[in-house]
Amino acid sequence: LLSREAGELDDCVQYLNAVVESPPPPLAVADVWVEMGCVRQEQGEEELAQDAFARAADLGADVTTAEYWHTLALKLEQVVVVPEHTRGTAAARTGARRAEAAIRRAIELAPDRAEAHLLLGCILYRADRNREAREVLRHAIELEPTLLEAWIKLGEACEALHRWQEAVDVYRSALRNLLPAGPRADD
Repeated sequence: LLSREAGELDDCVQYLNAVVESPPPPLAVADVWVEMGCVRQEQGEEELAQDAFARAADLGADVTTAEYWHTLALKLEQVVVVPEHTRGTAAARTGARRAEAAIRRAIELAPDRAEAHLLLGCILYRADRNREAREVLRHAIELEPTLLEAWIKLGEACEALHRWQEAVDVYRSALRNLLPAGPRADD
């Protein structure tokens, strides 16, 4: 992995392929595929990155660490859901489904992680599933009221649902909860 840090991505791919061909225990192989996906992403090889992350999900079926699933969901979202040029494509929809499944697994393993609920809310929001996103984001805020991005995404989900007053209330609540105590301007 030092090759990756040094920017020698082709060497890194060659090394990771060698590791996969002589597999260590399942979790280590799944981690190698996550790493392969990251390298392929950095190389601009989005299809290969998505394939690597899909293999990581398949191999990680028995993994019981929420951090693994959270990281996998985040990587899947970054490579196929977020980039503008992939939005609306079959690859983006497949990646979004995989990312959603991975983050739901993370939540199942660690239901009190607000960041996992935030990521699920973002995935649902990007899929135009705003009612679901709204509920998930509310739960993220219940778990961690200082999670700014959850407040912002909740407001955006309310706006997408044309719940204008609710969006305004969310943004006001965010300001009240996140600004330091002291003099405040009137609403």
